[in-house]
Amino acid sequence: NRTEQNRRVQATVTTEAHLGPSYYKAFPRKIEGLLPKVWETIIDARGAGTTYQTPENFTKDLKFIIQEHCPDRARYHLVQKLRILTKPRDLSVLEFSYRLQELNSWVEWMPGTEAPLDQSQLKQAFFDVMPLTWRTRFSNSATRLTDETYKEVVHYFREQDNQATERMKENKLQQRRKSKNGSGRRFSSRGSPKNNKGTRRPNNKPTEQGNNKTPIVSKRNTSCPVHPDSNHTWGEMISTFATRANDASFLQRRNPSNHRALTTRRNPTMI
Repeated sequence: NRTEQNRRVQATVTTEAHLGPSYYKAFPRKIEGLLPKVWETIIDARGAGTTYQTPENFTKDLKFIIQEHCPDRARYHLVQKLRILTKPRDLSVLEFSYRLQELNSWVEWMPGTEAPLDQSQLKQAFFDVMPLTWRTRFSNSATRLTDETYKEVVHYFREQDNQATERMKENKLQQRRKSKNGSGRRFSSRGSPKNNKGTRRPNNKPTEQGNNKTPIVSKRNTSCPVHPDSNHTWGEMISTFATRANDASFLQRRNPSNHRALTTRRNPTMI
């Protein structure tokens, strides 16, 4: 990246006299393959020492090597790619706006006749790269893209980027708090939630109040399902059966020989 290299050189070199030679010295370290030899050949052909190595001459030599070794179709492809760029996640909106302008400025350095993007096209390319939710908010704000400058559009989406970053930090902070304090629910080995200690489970058994089932007490007043032709109720049948069962148990304990006679007399089917 030529711009990044220039920034590093400018941050290191403090005097104007050493800036040009630093460009010539640092550039070959960033190119690979046969280009370092080509660059060395070009510099040797100039036949000039450090007095020639100025920032202006460095730009001329860089354009010369690009014109000589760049394919003719590269300029056209670069312009087309500028319209369909995608913003990397680790690149802020402001940094991407600078990168887009930088790539657009490289178009004129390449051979060919394809024109670089004008300000309107550059603004549209930048707008199309932004997330859909941000673009929707921009459209809903009653602001037209054609009425805004490139800097104003960049400023709007910078605000959207900052707000999204703040929301992300807040969400991460809340997740840390939840993981530190616990969610308040435990899970069994199968993944189903367990109730906390001291919490009773709801009683789903039928009661006389609060459900649509027929109360148990009212069933005692219905007709006997065992003897439908009789006049006694189901409750009287239960009481009679319980009384006879107790009598049979009592007689069996007092005189076991009477148990068979009692049960045979009262329930002949048990012979």
